[in-house]
Amino acid sequence: MIDSDQSIWILIARDPHFPDAFYFYGQNRLGSLLPLLAHLLVLAGIPALYAMTVVNVLIQCTTAFLIAQISGSRSTGWITGSLLLFPPWTLYNLGMIGHPYTTQLFLWTCILWLMGQGREWSVRKALLLVTLCLLSIWTSEISLLFLPLIATALWFVQHLRDVKIWLWSSGAMLLGVGGLFFIKMKLPGSGSSFLSFADAAEMHANLDGCVEVFRYYWNKGTLGPWATGLLLLLTGLSWIMGKKTALSKLTLGFGLMALLFTIWSEWVFMNDSGIRYWDFPLVLILQATLLN
Repeated sequence: MIDSDQSIWILIARDPHFPDAFYFYGQNRLGSLLPLLAHLLVLAGIPALYAMTVVNVLIQCTTAFLIAQISGSRSTGWITGSLLLFPPWTLYNLGMIGHPYTTQLFLWTCILWLMGQGREWSVRKALLLVTLCLLSIWTSEISLLFLPLIATALWFVQHLRDVKIWLWSSGAMLLGVGGLFFIKMKLPGSGSSFLSFADAAEMHANLDGCVEVFRYYWNKGTLGPWATGLLLLLTGLSWIMGKKTALSKLTLGFGLMALLFTIWSEWVFMNDSGIRYWDFPLVLILQATLLN
């Protein structure tokens, strides 16, 4: 079944109209990276629906491959691929077209892969990192949360102290973010409340929406509580006993910040605290655990 959100991306892939096609049609948020990539296949004669499906699956498979490369574990890659291609019911939005989560996770994984490379930093490598960050911010402004984390990791963990690299990177980042917000200002927007914050009652409702992700499985007969409890136990033990890496800590930090922001978001409350909003932060936390 194709719903209206997914149909928008198919329409963009088939016939993008700029500048509106830079974002979800009718809004000034949710960047259209995947449908614009799918448009290249449409130009080659592939129907838009098939083109979107191919691009979406390729992005998911590439994410799993990069996770395997970063972690040095094929099994971690297979687990990630299975989660993306065959997500559990409460995370089914994770891999659907029309939502930013697949793109966000892919770009974040690319950032981790680039930061995990052993070669020295250069202006070219730093500008590639900036490009990935800008693409992620274009996809969803929640990616702004990871900028201070990345800057801190580069300075204190990877000891990047080259002034020339920082100047080029900062200038490119400011120009890129300025360009994105200039385009956003030129488009009609329905996401103006995205950065407004919830009050105590709204945060409680949002938190209950997050718990619902786990409550669904907890209520699934005898096996549900055991499976849910085992997952939470293994996650906790991984962080207590596992060999924590700089990239896993970085991912956990981003995941926790995204989780707290989602709980604090009035936009999430206005949309019934839907389970789809918890897909990205919870999968980030799981990705961080797999990287241990």
